[in-house]
Amino acid sequence: MLNETLQRSGRSMFSITRLAAVLTVIAAISAAAVVAVQAQETATSDRAALEAFYDATNGENWSDSTNWTTDTPLGQWHGVTVDADGNVTGLNLPLKNLTGVIPPQIGDLAYLETLDLSSNRIGGDLPMEIGKLTKLTFLNIGATEIFGGCVPHALQGVLTSTLANHNNRDFCPAPAPTETPTPEPTPIPADTPVPTTAPVADTPVPTTAPMPRSPDEAALIALYNATGGETWTNSDKWLSESPIGEWHGVFTGEDGRVTSLNLEKNNLNGTIPTEIGNLLALRDLSFLNNHLSGAIPAEMGGLANLAALFLGNNALSGGIPQSLGNLSNLQQLDLSNNALSGGIPQSLGGLINLQSLTLAGNDLSGEIPSELDALAGNLQFLVLSGNRLSGCVPPPLLDVQGDVAMLGLPACGAAPAAQGGETSTTTSEAAPDESPTPAPEPTPAETPTPEPEPEETPTPEAEPTATPEPPPVRRPPPGGSSGGGGGGGLCSAPADGVARADAGLLLIGLAIPALALAAARRRRTMG
Repeated sequence: MLNETLQRSGRSMFSITRLAAVLTVIAAISAAAVVAVQAQETATSDRAALEAFYDATNGENWSDSTNWTTDTPLGQWHGVTVDADGNVTGLNLPLKNLTGVIPPQIGDLAYLETLDLSSNRIGGDLPMEIGKLTKLTFLNIGATEIFGGCVPHALQGVLTSTLANHNNRDFCPAPAPTETPTPEPTPIPADTPVPTTAPVADTPVPTTAPMPRSPDEAALIALYNATGGETWTNSDKWLSESPIGEWHGVFTGEDGRVTSLNLEKNNLNGTIPTEIGNLLALRDLSFLNNHLSGAIPAEMGGLANLAALFLGNNALSGGIPQSLGNLSNLQQLDLSNNALSGGIPQSLGGLINLQSLTLAGNDLSGEIPSELDALAGNLQFLVLSGNRLSGCVPPPLLDVQGDVAMLGLPACGAAPAAQGGETSTTTSEAAPDESPTPAPEPTPAETPTPEPEPEETPTPEAEPTATPEPPPVRRPPPGGSSGGGGGGGLCSAPADGVARADAGLLLIGLAIPALALAAARRRRTMG
């Protein structure tokens, strides 16, 4: 009996074990199926969102739309990156001739981490659905025509890099917190003595910076002190013991080095410290829309990894450092709307990867360096207006999108367009000097025979009388002052005018004796 009972118990335990194993396998299969279904749904949602984006931004006119709207995997669509599960994590389409607007479906890209649509012609408002992108860490819509809409408050900590070069774009107000009723305080009986404590004097909390833990932290502390960090709009966790990657606007790599620093529109006052050049891993730097003054530190030219530098809309002065020409990885440079003076450095021609250059709204002068024509291969956006530039424009730059064609400067090497007009103007001005021609003086001896002169005079004098044409309007040279480019035309015009005047005088001088000889012969014949 005992043996049978044990055998039955063993068989039952074996059955239970097998059942548990089967249930575990079924659960795993079900979980995998759920994950697969969710991944399929996400992929379908991402594809639909990208197709809506393609349609809303006129994808058929993009400069590169390889594989878009095809059945190929999304990771093979131009500018789209995905993770191991096929979720879209990046949409990077700068300088691709995007037009139209950003559709609300952009908010369906739930795994999106980077979004770069800079230097395109998209406009409209920034859709509020972007606030649904909780994984977003980089947003760049600089050099676009998006002038409306605030940035969702949920993206307050996102590196916006350059939301708009000339707009004061704000973050949307934070949603009002849900009010929770506060419990009524328990009344204290009137006869109960209330304990009193001695008042504690207010003691100021010292704001001394901690000892820097790395060269990058030392550079950030120097920036904080040099730009009035205590009055910044947002200085969350700065000078605290928190890792510097948690300081507002600071982003670090896996090694802890600062890779991005975004403090735009943050009420920075003061100067940029030279220690900024110690952030050797820095790739993106934006101080847009602040109150910075003083010079741009030459040490910035040592940031070899820098790809984007935005210092626009400040009060920086002095010249553009030659050392910025050492930033061979730089793709975007915005120094617009400052008080920079001097010329455009020739060294900027060494920025072979530069795609966008904005120097508008300064006090720059002189000629556009011919070295900048080396940038035409990659440069797709160039803005130089609002300065005092003169001379000519390197021809390759005339094809770059921007405002160069509107500067009123001729192309280098082209013949001055007003040369013919200036020659005519100079000739007509020289004519009054030559008008008192001495040729008629020998004619008093021939005055008794004036009859032939009215008949013959139209032929020799036809050329001189046709020369004083109305002078064309002289276009003022660029910059409101006479430029060196038209000097050759103005110098050659008087020589041509004098030559024509001398030829007219010679014809008149030859014609008058001939007329006199003909009149004498006629008198002899009549006599």
